[in-house]
Amino acid sequence: MKIHILQIPDEGLFLEGDEPADLINWPDFTPSGPVRYRVEATYRGGNLLVRGQLRLEGTVPCARCLHPLPVSVEVADFTALVEQPEGECVDLTEQVREDILLALPAYVRCELDASQRCPITGQQWGDLAGERPASIQSDVWSALDKLGKREKEKD
Repeated sequence: MKIHILQIPDEGLFLEGDEPADLINWPDFTPSGPVRYRVEATYRGGNLLVRGQLRLEGTVPCARCLHPLPVSVEVADFTALVEQPEGECVDLTEQVREDILLALPAYVRCELDASQRCPITGQQWGDLAGERPASIQSDVWSALDKLGKREKEKD
């Protein structure tokens, strides 16, 4: 997203449009359209302030079954401040890319049905997704307790 400072009137400039999705280069995210933006740019005191919303649609592999799931990424409070920009054109592509990458969900899973089956593959996940038995949990904690006692003995 490039902003031409000389085109910004005193009351600010409203911008709406699309940017190519190839600026989001993330291995697990496949964009299905462009990055849409609605922003307002103001230039006062030699500083450029751009505020608004960003939106992008795409797919991410499910953490369970690895099938692509649709994801809508929305940055409702995009803000970029460029103090004393050089030249008449400011490129905000990196700020847009960074905010969208930060808004991507870290862990996407398909919703299991009532019988704990994946709606895409039909695979049963109830047994694998359950809690560990208490005996395993207590073994883990006892091993950590032993480790702590050894450290105290060394001191």
